Amino acid sequence: MAIGRLSLPDAAGRYVGSRMQAMTVDGLAVEHAHAAAVEHLPLHQRDPFDRLLVAQALAVGATLVTADAALRSYGVPILWGGVSPSFCQGVQAASGRGLGWGGW
Repeated sequence: MAIGRLSLPDAAGRYVGSRMQAMTVDGLAVEHAHAAAVEHLPLHQRDPFDRLLVAQALAVGATLVTADAALRSYGVPILWGGVSPSFCQGVQAASGRGLGWGGW
C-alpha cells in the first residue's frame, strides 16, 4: 500500500471488506476505553496502531491476527496472519468468535 509493505490485488477498502465478508468476520469499533487502555501497556512495541489493536484484543478477549510476533509479549492471544483463510474460518467456527485484524 502507501509505504510498499503490503500488496493487495484490489483497493484496500474493497479487498479487506470482501475478505471479511467471505470469512464472516466483523470489524471492531475503536472505543474510548480501548484508546485509554493503551496508556497502561508496556512499551514492548512502539507502533501506536499496533498498541491500540493489542489494547482492543485484551479488552474484549479477542484473538489478534498478526504476522508481528513481537506482539506476543503483551500476552494477547495471537493467530499468525500468514495462515490460510480456510484455517482462519476453522478457528472462527470452532470458537464462535470473529478474529481481530492486524499486521496483514
